[in-house]
Amino acid sequence: MDKTPFGHFLKMPSLLCERTILEESCGVWEKGRKGFKLGNSIIPFKVSDCALILGLSSHGEIVDFEKDGECTELQKRFFDKSPPTTKNIVRHLQRLMLYEIGGALEDFMKMMVLLLFSTVLFPQTNFAIPIQLLRYVDEIERLGDYAWADAVHRFLIKHIPDASDRVRSKKKEKVKVPDISMGVPFSSM
Repeated sequence: MDKTPFGHFLKMPSLLCERTILEESCGVWEKGRKGFKLGNSIIPFKVSDCALILGLSSHGEIVDFEKDGECTELQKRFFDKSPPTTKNIVRHLQRLMLYEIGGALEDFMKMMVLLLFSTVLFPQTNFAIPIQLLRYVDEIERLGDYAWADAVHRFLIKHIPDASDRVRSKKKEKVKVPDISMGVPFSSM
């Protein structure tokens, strides 16, 4: 796994993701300007931000989410009957740990990369990764040839507006209940 551009993620300490920070960030997203509105300023969200935050390269071949290709070997062997969801990836990882299967180490590394994709880099509400990413993982020795920071940035730019809309609609739904404790007569206490 250290030989992939994602090896450093395994060395990270456990992180607690504060949901309110994510929600607040999404709530101030300005879709047309591809940035976050803070006060009267727009803080642009750039590929270089993804590269710096995630420690991934922004240089290399472009990762194409749109290109449908032939069914990959990885897809045939592991996801022919079920989609590449986090649950199915974990199931395959557990199976690979239990059974000595030819090529198990390389398959295990591929599944770890897919798990990272589904939970950290390309998370979706359906817990699936874009099927187009399987062809990149299938050639694990070439993962370093791609601009992964650019791929994550494009993925986020595409999906942040939906998350922003959900956060904003939640905020509208919340009704502020006035504090009625001040109106309670002291005699009832």
